[in-house]
This record gives sequence, structure tokens and C-alpha cells, in this order.
Amino acid sequence: MEELVSEGLRLGAHFARPAGVTRVPGLLVLPGFPRGAGGAAAVGNTDQTLCDRIARESGWAGLTFTFRGTGPSEGDFSIEGWLADVRAAVDALHARPDITGVWIGGFRLGGTLAIVVAADDERVRGIATFAAPASLRTWVRDPGWFLEYARRTGVLRTADFPTDPDAWIRAIANLDPVAAAERIAPRPWLLVHGSADTVVPVADARRLAIAGGDCVDLRIVANGPQPAPARPAGDRGDAGVARPSGALSAGVGEYGVERFVQGVLWRPARRGDELGRIADEPGDVDRSDERLVDDDLEAVAARTTSRSAISPIDTPAPLHTL
Repeated sequence: MEELVSEGLRLGAHFARPAGVTRVPGLLVLPGFPRGAGGAAAVGNTDQTLCDRIARESGWAGLTFTFRGTGPSEGDFSIEGWLADVRAAVDALHARPDITGVWIGGFRLGGTLAIVVAADDERVRGIATFAAPASLRTWVRDPGWFLEYARRTGVLRTADFPTDPDAWIRAIANLDPVAAAERIAPRPWLLVHGSADTVVPVADARRLAIAGGDCVDLRIVANGPQPAPARPAGDRGDAGVARPSGALSAGVGEYGVERFVQGVLWRPARRGDELGRIADEPGDVDRSDERLVDDDLEAVAARTTSRSAISPIDTPAPLHTL
């Protein structure tokens, strides 16, 4: 599978499955929003590597694709369009006779879209989200700036797109993953976040966990990312749209693909159930590879297998503490 079709648009795709097995479960891997000038062109490589590792090490099939407006895919970014792309990928994976079930793992915006799509599609049997925003309203607080940012990253390629900028912005602002989270149960949901993520606050994870209820296995990665480089006064940089959390990068990657797939998504993850745990005890952590803190989290997940820097958390904070 080298491409998907979503609403008539051709999307670049990568599918990997283990050899010698007739039917296997399938994991759909969703990347986040591109970051930096021209970032849309580089999306996808690390997710392909992750899918290859899933197939090689875990006995699952892995599917990833580049959203419209990114990589080799056609089209321009819109939130409705990216949701349609996820649904098209679920359709494609579910339709394969060699796939026994569909799970989704999503990074940042990919995680948010996983929640929204899974909420209303019972074919999705479980999800894992990493640093998923609970709202996108802060992205579009300054609509003109975000529109320019999207053009700068390359997700908007057509000069006159969007034809209705106000409606395009409203759709982003009105996306409601918290309401969607209430419809995930009873399917298992691994929710991972950095304890000091300066881009997507850990409060977002707690909001999602509270909405998701008992189906959520909330894991907070110990410590926080390295401070962002200083910027000149008045420079908004990427304004928190996609800068990765370094501690999250290290923690997510370190527990390994096999434990991610087999230990979390295949079996229901219940609080206190050792079968559902992805972390060692909080004090039993190997932080010998601190150089990972600035890496992109998909890249780390694709290449590392050492032990976890994720600390379990038993109960989300009440809403009044967020």
C-alpha cells in the first residue's frame, strides 16, 4: 500500500506487516502538525520507520500516511480534511482481509484526531495518544497569524485556499476532543504526556483522562523538556503549535515498540493491572541517555528500545486543580 485516497485526494502511505502470518491486528500511526518553515515536506519518514519496527518486532501490521498538504500527498490542510484522511485510513485498514482489527496511535494533533475519529467509529478497538491537545483554540487565537503559519510550514499550497478563512478557523476552534473522549469507553486508551510539557500543558491530558473515565490509562512522563531556545523580543516562533516535548520523546521511545503494541493496545489497560502497564516503578528508571531530550518523539519511538522513563499516575487531578 503506497497511497490512500481521501475525498478524491491521493495521500502517500506506508504499510508494513510481518511475514509468514496470515492475519494480524493493525495499528494506524498518525503524525502531528508539521513545525517550522517548510516542515510539511519532511513529514512521514519517522512514522514509516516506526511501522516497520511494529511489523518486525511485534507481529502487528502498521499503517501510516501523510495528511493532505504534507509530504507527497495532494491537497491543503483543513481540520475537516485531516479527519476525513484518518477515516479513509481506518476504512483501508479495516477492509484488508489480513487485518483482524484496527487500533490507532497518534502523536500531538494526530492523537487529538485519533480521539475524535475513534469516538464515533466502533471499528477502532483502542487508541494511544501522546501529548494530544484537549483543544485547538489557542492555535487560532490570532487567526491571521495561524493562517500565515500554515502557509509557512507548507500545509497550505494553493494560493486561494482556504476560500473561506473564517469558516476554516472556526472548524479548528470548534473541534472538541474532550466531548469525543467521553465516547471512547469501554475501549482501552493509553494516554501519555510530559509532566512539564511547555507546548501542550499536562492539564490537557488530565482533562482528557477525566472525560475518558475508567478506560483511560494515564501515564505522565517524568521531568520536562529542555527549555526552548531564547527568541528575539516579539518573535512568536512556532507559538506552541508543534514543538516536541523532549522528556516525552525520551519516555515514549524508551519503553519500546513491542510493549507499546502488545502490552497496551492488544490488552485492555486497567489501572493497577500489571498486564496493562507500560512503565517500570517510578524509582526504577534508566535516564542514562539524556541526549534524547530534544528529539522528535516519533523518531525516538521508532529507534529506541531501552527502559521507560514513564511514571504511572493512579488518579487524574480534579477539574478545579487544572
